[in-house]
Amino acid sequence: MRRFLALAFLFPSAALAAQCGTWSASMEDDEGGRVAMASVCIGTEAKRSDLFLRCGGQDLLSLRVMLSADTALDPGDSPEFTTPLRLTVDGQVLDRPSRYEAMDGAMVTEFPMDAKVVGALQSGKVVTLAFPKTAFKPMDFPLKGSRAAIDWLIDACRRE
Repeated sequence: MRRFLALAFLFPSAALAAQCGTWSASMEDDEGGRVAMASVCIGTEAKRSDLFLRCGGQDLLSLRVMLSADTALDPGDSPEFTTPLRLTVDGQVLDRPSRYEAMDGAMVTEFPMDAKVVGALQSGKVVTLAFPKTAFKPMDFPLKGSRAAIDWLIDACRRE
């Protein structure tokens, strides 16, 4: 353990890479101030993709997908780009509408904190993201640690 901590300080990018694959939750800086967020990532550096959950308003969570630059999802020049998002958690298919937010380069959808999708994300092993009406190749995000991270996020959202 000591060796890993020493390496984490000497090589911070290696420490960050080690965090991909396990969900975490924390307060993060955003253009609107500090926000509660739960997240997981896959890949490294230019090939890194992130999946974020954050407070989305009155009893809502906002799921934000930040894809690596080499993905095949291209919103084109349309600031109004929308497409269905398919979340598959351990074989359970959950379809959601999603929209592109150009400022962050994220695909976004919202749902109630008590929605079926939240329970699936907390109890599953892997979530597969797909945008079926596009050329995007589906990608898998692990759900290791998601229950604790999402529970923390929901508690933080309710305190806001």
